[in-house]
Amino acid sequence: ELSLSNLFLSINEKRSISLERFIYSLGIRYVGENNAKIIASHYIDTNSFMKDMNRLGKADRVIFDDISDIDGIGAVVVESLKEFFEQESNLIIVTNLFQMLEIFKAQDIIGKESIIFGLRIVFTGTLKNMSRAEAKSKAESLGAKVLSTITSKVDILVSGDDSGSKKKKAIDLGIRVVNEDDWYNLISEKN
Repeated sequence: ELSLSNLFLSINEKRSISLERFIYSLGIRYVGENNAKIIASHYIDTNSFMKDMNRLGKADRVIFDDISDIDGIGAVVVESLKEFFEQESNLIIVTNLFQMLEIFKAQDIIGKESIIFGLRIVFTGTLKNMSRAEAKSKAESLGAKVLSTITSKVDILVSGDDSGSKKKKAIDLGIRVVNEDDWYNLISEKN
């Protein structure tokens, strides 16, 4: 059950909150900070998030499957979201909060000037100058979405040493493949 008083206390000082922070603050089971960030980054804007959550709460199978297909989000998390938003009291509270707060996407502020803003990127192989976790964090800070698997939706594969099958699959799919040096040059470019 959503604790309205705790939620209002935690955000009362800030009337402007990122979508990922808002999702996390709802206290939905299995939706921690990382899952909240993944879910928030999937949506173009906050209105599309609310629209999908309304539909999910009404057991819309298409939305359930769409959210389940988000890289890093599984059926257990989606089922938990569904259970939360199918409760009328939770939906009313969240709708009221949406009207009272300025909820923005973190990407709206960070990374918009980046050449990789909005691109889907996969890292593979061993990077020489930083760990893959650091590279992932840098890409996300510039507004990119970092995925773990190669699909036709990927825009760039950053290939370190010993890349293996991901590089071959990316080439077969016609995905742009860059080495580590090209990656650093790319993220250093200005629009």
